[in-house]
Amino acid sequence: MRKVRRYLQILLGVTVLLVGLVIVFEDKNASATVNDVTTGDTNTQNDDKNKKATVYIDPGHGEIDAGTLAYNGKYEKDINLSIAKKVGKNLEDAGVNVVYSRTTDELYSEIEADDMQHRIDESKKVNATYLVSIHCNASDEGTRTGVEAFTDTTNETSMALATSIMKELEGLKYTNSNGIIDGTGLLHMVGFAKVPTALVEVGYIDNESDGKYILGEKGQKAIAKAIADGILNELNK
Repeated sequence: MRKVRRYLQILLGVTVLLVGLVIVFEDKNASATVNDVTTGDTNTQNDDKNKKATVYIDPGHGEIDAGTLAYNGKYEKDINLSIAKKVGKNLEDAGVNVVYSRTTDELYSEIEADDMQHRIDESKKVNATYLVSIHCNASDEGTRTGVEAFTDTTNETSMALATSIMKELEGLKYTNSNGIIDGTGLLHMVGFAKVPTALVEVGYIDNESDGKYILGEKGQKAIAKAIADGILNELNK
């Protein structure tokens, strides 16, 4: 009887040991799973950030305010809208909420200052993380080239946004860079901005050298992706 009891005690001890090992093994696996979920994939984290962001995209001009004229007679307002929609599509594909100041050839007001102020106010109303206004440039002589960005250079967030966008555009090497310019005393959209703002001039469309690239579908897609990437770089920080 003692031998049987001793045998049962040994058997019970082995069973407890085995159960303990199973619990430890499962606990390690459970910890790894929790850690994996907590850490997550970088893309998943970025998607989560993007879903919380709203970017207000402003295709400059519209309707009777045609903007400047391209070397081939096309209006800036139409080129701005085409590029802006492509920027928005890139952002939406990355999970960003996009609001446009216009999606057709329209204006809120024929009074330029009122129209621009409406866009500024709307960007604040939708709680935009950034406002990005897209334009094309021209010069009196038709000889200038280059991409440039206007922003509030004293605003750290606005400056970071403009810098990121410019870096991506400069990387395309379709034209030269005229850098980042303080637009607070020059442009209504920048001077009265209520959210971090960058107004991007993608090039001089009255110059055939810049214009051919900017007006072409391939060029517009590349420019739009560069602007979107510049925005996403900042959103994902």
